[in-house]
Amino acid sequence: MALSACGNDHVTHARVPKAAAPAHAHDVDPGGATVEPPPTAAAPVQAEVRPTWTLPQHWKQTAGNGMRFATVQPDGPGAPDITVVMLGGAAGGELANVNRWRGQVGLGPVDDAALPGLRTTVTSKAGPVQVYDFSGTGTDAVRMLAAIWIDANGNSWFFKTNAGPAAVQAVRPGLLTLLETLRLE
Repeated sequence: MALSACGNDHVTHARVPKAAAPAHAHDVDPGGATVEPPPTAAAPVQAEVRPTWTLPQHWKQTAGNGMRFATVQPDGPGAPDITVVMLGGAAGGELANVNRWRGQVGLGPVDDAALPGLRTTVTSKAGPVQVYDFSGTGTDAVRMLAAIWIDANGNSWFFKTNAGPAAVQAVRPGLLTLLETLRLE
């Protein structure tokens, strides 16, 4: 594979997992049994965490593409889609995401001290989910319902929908129920 982005085709470093040491003649005890090498201090392998949830009746889900893990489609005419995205690590952190969402609906930024008063916590089997509900102002106001869940590997999962205030209000109960059913299987 060529690395043309930096104009340099030399590898400066790479991380390669150690392979198990082969058994050698000196690894056999006098009785002829193979002697196992001592255990290594390799880090335990963490299973990949993927959440699952139960959809409200008549809702559908399709697989995502690119950054999107899935799209949830609530039932009803004009119902806005709910996107599910997983980003590695803190993904900028809670405050940065909240301020980005607020900007998307025409609201100004807040500081860390304001976050507790803006969020609701939904309890799920997978852990707490922080939910934010923002509405812009004016005749073309947009409302956004967004949730953040941090998985056991420290990845950030986002569940988000935005549309007119009435459309978001119509899917809000179903989305909150979906978040309550969040679990790991």
